[in-house]
Amino acid sequence: MFDSQSGIEAYVAPYHLEIDLEHCHEYLAPESSPLFTGMANERYIEALTDQRFEVGVVLPVSFDFKKNTHVQVSYTIDGEASGVEHVEKPNRRRKEVRDSAASYVGLVDRKWKEIGFSFGELKAVEHCELSREDEDTEISRRGQIKVELQLGHMQVRKSLVDASTHHPLVLESSKRVAVDQGKSHSLKNILLDIDEQRAEEISSDYTWTPAPGTNGRKVEFTFFYASRMILELKKIIPTAPAIAAVAETKAKPSNGKLCSSKMPEGRDRDDDEVMIVPPPKAPAKRIKTEPADNEVMIVAPEHAHKKIKTEGTDGRPAHGQSAAQNARAKEKAKLELELEEIKIRKRSMELDDEE
Repeated sequence: MFDSQSGIEAYVAPYHLEIDLEHCHEYLAPESSPLFTGMANERYIEALTDQRFEVGVVLPVSFDFKKNTHVQVSYTIDGEASGVEHVEKPNRRRKEVRDSAASYVGLVDRKWKEIGFSFGELKAVEHCELSREDEDTEISRRGQIKVELQLGHMQVRKSLVDASTHHPLVLESSKRVAVDQGKSHSLKNILLDIDEQRAEEISSDYTWTPAPGTNGRKVEFTFFYASRMILELKKIIPTAPAIAAVAETKAKPSNGKLCSSKMPEGRDRDDDEVMIVPPPKAPAKRIKTEPADNEVMIVAPEHAHKKIKTEGTDGRPAHGQSAAQNARAKEKAKLELELEEIKIRKRSMELDDEE
């Protein structure tokens, strides 16, 4: 997803330790969807249960830091702060600048842990002890990934951040939240071991001063995530019957006949695309006008191609001829043509023998 004014890109992607994977496919809510808001920097993505993911941003080469030293990037998942990064202004801008977060550092049972992000399936509990207000809070927070960027100045302190104890999110909620409101998934944390010295380096305290005026305006992105079934029900992703209907529309030619054909090698085709092949036309007859150097062109006598008139101008047998006479005349003309063709082939064979 790109911000139209700054050119900054934000994305969510499956996490891999060694390689960059393709970003999650983003869907824009159509006006026909009950989730349509018209907000520019909002997208929907499909959540796959237990899939680990990362969130990232890309600052284009054209991005202007102005007189600021850093860009602060804040990641918030399901209403919980899930990491703050500071991208320092490079000395030379020759390529885009990237930042991503797949985890953050926190205390679990008084031990430093790296806490990774994954999609967890939210289960509906019949007798869930949530008040109406608590349900509204969960509805407004679950299934959301927010990214905020702001220009400013950052200064590192020697002290450490006051780390709070990590409390894992409960993957259970009321039927109204998990089913009626379509909150099929929520954040599921993955606890990983981390070196204590490394954890203290990451958790160094800092002071942040936003840029003054409009330069300090935040650029915000929001990703909503849910299961494919929910996204289909909310008309974010076309359902399977709708896709089939589109394919059928593409595949129906004007004559109402469906033709199938193999795709030529070296050409790609979408899975739902149906190629319509028109019926083949009869090949046009080619008349050889000049012989090749090693060919002998045999010219038949003129009368061999002469059509014998057996009918009148109105389509009836010629005057004075009966139907039987007309049939015999046609048969005779046919025999004469066949005889002439035999003579031509025989002469051609004799010439070949002489060569």
